[in-house]
Amino acid sequence: MAKGEKGTRFQDYLSQKLQNPEFRREYEALGPRFDLAAALIRLRLDAGLTQEQLAERIGDQTGVHHASGGQTREPDAENAGEDCGRDRR
Repeated sequence: MAKGEKGTRFQDYLSQKLQNPEFRREYEALGPRFDLAAALIRLRLDAGLTQEQLAERIGDQTGVHHASGGQTREPDAENAGEDCGRDRR
């Protein structure tokens, strides 16, 4: 498989699925969760922390794992940023 081919196939699949109005509504409803997951991952990486190290600072390993994957259990966004060494804004 050529580099990037897997991503291209996923984009094709997603484009097809998004034509279904019900799927599109559900997908778009997940946007804030994915935004939080992306922000948490970016802050964690910028701070040079592993998921385990961030979890120790937050005190919730399961929450960090789930939030990084965009799943239901997210740690508080402000606390997670602070634990990554960022000031609350």
